[in-house]
Amino acid sequence: MKKVLATLAFIMLPVTGAFAQTASQSVIGFLLDPGATYGSYTCPATNVGPCFVQYGDTLPTSGGGGGGSDVNITEVGGNAVTTTVPVSGSIGLTGALPAGSAIIGNVGIDQTTDGTTNGVVSKVGSTTIATPTNAAVTVTSVSVGTASAQALAASSATVYLFIQNVSTTANVACNFGATAALNTAGSFMLVPNQSRTFEGSFVPTTVLNCIASAAATPVTIESH
Repeated sequence: MKKVLATLAFIMLPVTGAFAQTASQSVIGFLLDPGATYGSYTCPATNVGPCFVQYGDTLPTSGGGGGGSDVNITEVGGNAVTTTVPVSGSIGLTGALPAGSAIIGNVGIDQTTDGTTNGVVSKVGSTTIATPTNAAVTVTSVSVGTASAQALAASSATVYLFIQNVSTTANVACNFGATAALNTAGSFMLVPNQSRTFEGSFVPTTVLNCIASAAATPVTIESH
């Protein structure tokens, strides 16, 4: 009888130390004996105690009951474990950068050779912005009368054309390649001290005819 009681007392002894389970482990997992296999996981036979295995996991969520073994966690409760690893220094790319709107970090311009490696070409649509031309300007003073007459010959301007009504009282109307008429569609008006400029990607080379509301109206034309 004493032998039986002693055996029962040994069985009922509380598990402590390396073999102890937490309250949550006793509910969601079980102990796997050293050398035993659960799914794809085998508790190391060298462990001095059992390994704890959580239900639904592919690997145990804690180390074995002693032995100092390491355990890698791949998922908890069916959710994959993601680990962020700090990186320092340069990282080489083995493939092409992904297309789309993903941010890839700061992108700079090579500053090795000023004007060459760091040159940037600006474009509007498919047309390259014209490079400014340095040259002398031809200034023409014209006295415009009350009848349409030539104010500038054809092809006088190819890069730059400036027309200004210098009068403080009279209006001027001009037309490219046709008869000029005041306040008439087809002609453009220049009220006193108003000007018009053509430059950049388009400069008219057609003959310019002008008419004024008063005789001998002064007009200044600059061209190149």
